[in-house]
Amino acid sequence: MRMWDPRFDEARAGGGPPSSGPSGGGLEALRRTGETFLRAADDALDRALSADSTQFLEANRQCGGQ
Repeated sequence: MRMWDPRFDEARAGGGPPSSGPSGGGLEALRRTGETFLRAADDALDRALSADSTQFLEANRQCGGQ
């Protein structure tokens, strides 16, 4: 079985990670995109959970070294 390696396919296609200048603008754009994605996921979970589910999760949140 051949394992898929996305780095190999990108290199073969001539693509690769977005290049960024000395300011790191490419990394900053990826970070903003990731944060937007996480906020959207949190919002979707909040809309999907009922009030009882939210209270249950808050009551069972791990604290310290439990």
